[in-house]
Amino acid sequence: MARWHFRRGGSGLRRAPEPRRFVPSDVDEAAALSEITRLVEELAPGGVDEATGHPLDNLINSTAARWEQEVQAEYAAYHAEATALVGVADAAVAECRLAEADDRERLADVRLALDAASSRLVQPGDGPTEGAAPASATDSPSETGSPGRGDPAGEGASPGGGDLPGRGRFVRWGGRQYADPTLLAGWPRVPLLLHTAALAAAAGADWAAFLQVVKLIMRSESALTTSVVVVGFTAIVVYLAHATGVMCRDIRAGSAEVSRALAALCVLAWAAFGAAAFVARLRAAEPRQAFSDATSPSDDSALFSALFFLAFFVGTGIVAGAGAYLTHNPLRSAYGRALRVHRRMLRRAIVSARELALAEANRSAHASELMAARQSLLHALQVRLALAERLKQMARVLIAQRAQDPAVTDAILEPDLRPYAWSPGTAGSTTPPARSTS
Repeated sequence: MARWHFRRGGSGLRRAPEPRRFVPSDVDEAAALSEITRLVEELAPGGVDEATGHPLDNLINSTAARWEQEVQAEYAAYHAEATALVGVADAAVAECRLAEADDRERLADVRLALDAASSRLVQPGDGPTEGAAPASATDSPSETGSPGRGDPAGEGASPGGGDLPGRGRFVRWGGRQYADPTLLAGWPRVPLLLHTAALAAAAGADWAAFLQVVKLIMRSESALTTSVVVVGFTAIVVYLAHATGVMCRDIRAGSAEVSRALAALCVLAWAAFGAAAFVARLRAAEPRQAFSDATSPSDDSALFSALFFLAFFVGTGIVAGAGAYLTHNPLRSAYGRALRVHRRMLRRAIVSARELALAEANRSAHASELMAARQSLLHALQVRLALAERLKQMARVLIAQRAQDPAVTDAILEPDLRPYAWSPGTAGSTTPPARSTS
């Protein structure tokens, strides 16, 4: 069965060539024996004597030479093909080795980023811990929550936690900073889901409320234009409230990237949008009330409706801002991003290592088959030589049977090449001696 390997930078899956086994062609032994028998039977009567006892030997030798040349040619063709496949396997190994080394280096870089993100999430930041007084020479680490002069390495236990081996000290619970070792186990799903659901509901409610306001102002516009304006208006006010909550959390944590002026500007912009919508809703209802009958709502009802809209606008803004303030943690976001990339690179490195191992195994299989082919060639040559010797002996036996002459038989039959000097009846001997050749 063919193997499939994945190669980056190419056309996806590429088929790795399977090693082919060298199988020499078989010699038709029965046909060879039949041919020798026919030739012996066709010999002239009395054409074989003790002087010319081996008339078919050279014929058999030439036939064996032809068999040897045929199997040598088969092996040469196989060797050329197998050598090319070994080169392809070597190229695949080189490609997989480079890809695996590159993935390993990337995994090391991602691992470094993951360690940095987790260390920032565990270790205290540079800002002061909420409610903590500056450490003095007489303060112990257990009283201040930070290493004092008596514990320069910071190995003491802080008031709400202990040591994390290799990561530093636990931070005080409820501090101003982002550091929270429990977030290494994952962000709490319930608050995050509640904030997401509340934010989605607030955005939908704002869209419905702003739709009424925009319809009162843009009466002559199409429904599509009105919907686009409402969506943009809703996105702006929700984002301003969300950004305000995020920046307030950054300011509390002591981040140098956010200024109070920018947060105040977002609050003022959000309030301006709400005030404009409130005034537009209040003023747009007056012309209709001037031409209404006695059953129409009064001026007080229009004011109450506008105030209800304003309260609703403020409530949704508080939901968006408070939710962003409570769920915003850039250290956790950075750790989660680094963790996702690390897992992805780890899977990629695993695949690369597997592909390298498969490529090396495929190359080894090709090399092993090439070595086995050499042994098969030697075996095939020995089989053909042995068959040639057998044909010679068969020719001698057949000639002796036809001659019916002891002188001819003694001349053409050769002595045993592997004689046994031991027999079970030999006195005092229980084991056969080693074979000897003459």
